[in-house]
Amino acid sequence: MSHLTFVPFCTFVDTVFWAGLNRRKLDEWRLDETPRDLSGMISLYDSMGDMCRLSLSHESFEPRLPGAYHGRLMLLNTLESFKRLDRKALLVDETAKVWENINIIIGIAFRPSATPKISGRRNVIPLENDKLMRYFDKTRAYAFLVDRLGESLPLSNLVNISDPADIKVVFADPSPVPGCPGWPLRNLLAAVAYLKRSWRWCSFISLRGGHGLSEFKISWDGLEESEPPAVVGWERNREGKLLPQFVDMRQQFDPKKLMEQSVELNLSLIKWRLVPEMQLDRFTSLKVLIFGAGTLRK
Repeated sequence: MSHLTFVPFCTFVDTVFWAGLNRRKLDEWRLDETPRDLSGMISLYDSMGDMCRLSLSHESFEPRLPGAYHGRLMLLNTLESFKRLDRKALLVDETAKVWENINIIIGIAFRPSATPKISGRRNVIPLENDKLMRYFDKTRAYAFLVDRLGESLPLSNLVNISDPADIKVVFADPSPVPGCPGWPLRNLLAAVAYLKRSWRWCSFISLRGGHGLSEFKISWDGLEESEPPAVVGWERNREGKLLPQFVDMRQQFDPKKLMEQSVELNLSLIKWRLVPEMQLDRFTSLKVLIFGAGTLRK
């Protein structure tokens, strides 16, 4: 048996997201630093890269966007406040809320503990995905069950299953890496291990659009009540370090930059439509440009 590797998330932020954030901060939130609900979308059709893409767009501000990953946005007013933020404590607090959601949805109460260690997995088995993809498209459920007869069931039915051989857990997998499931399986695996304390293995089906399906039979060690919580999840920066990422927004919001882009676009339109031989570099390097028309008279 070999150890299982999870493909981490990488956030893709659309320009329209920054525009929406800027408007809400100036016109609505102002100095209020209260965390806001936020939604992100994943794609099951990515085939390039080595990260799971989580996209933020103008729709991300819609409350409880259907078929989305739901989280929170914490927008601080100053760089000093950001530097003082205890990121480790924040991650622990948010993880506790995830466990609380699991308890409420499933109806079982237990003390959160560390993610179970994975002892290995078996070979990946190709499967047909049309039926499961139709169920996903209909319900937008990022995790659900499949029984021995191939029927799809809500994940909440897991509490009624006593034998792991009776079901397989299907999860929407945004990973573009063959043979490596995406980060969502990490949390799902932990939830199954905690909810089904007597189980030592379970089969998980990776649902990817256009790539067929893969089945992972994953086993794990037993859990101990005394295990301390252990959480991870901060996204690494472009250098692969666990440090904040900086985004230069001058191209989107600096009035001077916006004016320069507008002038450049207008000159290009004149060249394309009216004067193809115009040398734009001669005009863009000028400090003053005077246009005139008409007839001079004595």
